[in-house]
Amino acid sequence: MKSLRFFIKSLEMRFNEQSAYKLNFILRILTLLSFDLMLPFITIMIYLQSKGFRAWSFNEILMFQGMFIMVNSVDRMFFQRVDWSLTQAVRTGYFDRYLLFPVNTLQYISFTNFSLEQIVNFFIGLGLFIYSFIRLDFVPAPIDIAVFSGCFVLALIFIYSVAILKYSLIVRAVRIGRLREFLRTVKDYGRYPVDIYGSIMSSFFRYVIPLAVLSYYPTSALIREPSENFLIVMIVILMIYFFSRFFWKNTLEQYTSAGG
Repeated sequence: MKSLRFFIKSLEMRFNEQSAYKLNFILRILTLLSFDLMLPFITIMIYLQSKGFRAWSFNEILMFQGMFIMVNSVDRMFFQRVDWSLTQAVRTGYFDRYLLFPVNTLQYISFTNFSLEQIVNFFIGLGLFIYSFIRLDFVPAPIDIAVFSGCFVLALIFIYSVAILKYSLIVRAVRIGRLREFLRTVKDYGRYPVDIYGSIMSSFFRYVIPLAVLSYYPTSALIREPSENFLIVMIVILMIYFFSRFFWKNTLEQYTSAGG
């Protein structure tokens, strides 16, 4: 409850901050939309101008892209702005104050760097998802809906875990160059069905770096048979999550402020 109140207050502060510069806020939204919608559009064009993706219909690919946009928007909503602000806080010693605040440090750096613009992207992804679902004209079974919901939660846990690992590296190394661009490039592999890759890469994105959970598993669970490997994927992601929390805790224990 305390975390929810803090999130609502942070959201209100971010809204008031953005409202002071309405034109800038609108331009940022338009820029994000023009860029973020280009990649799904390219994917659709590739599908239409080629033999398509094996065993995936056009509306299924639309749903797939909608799912990825939603998960990616949540990722960018909470974690995109943190890299620069956290780096600055560690370099200047301000991070010490984060540790003294009466709220969870991870929640503080995520909630106070909330990106309002990404809400628009989320609803675009949701709209694309709903539109394609209606076009498919079928009713999923309760078990399919349950597995889909579980996969969606696992996707959020996965992106949160990656963010924690990224935060830990920033605190440890202060400056880590192009890590954000590297992670974004890797994440883009989850924009496409993993079964279009070779068997080795497909297995890698399923069970080692489980990018398949970002869109492939949730979409497949809803419109096809629930994956028989769901429990394996869940175990892998929970292992990543607990490791990220351990790594973050260890990072804070070894942290030495910029002031000495």
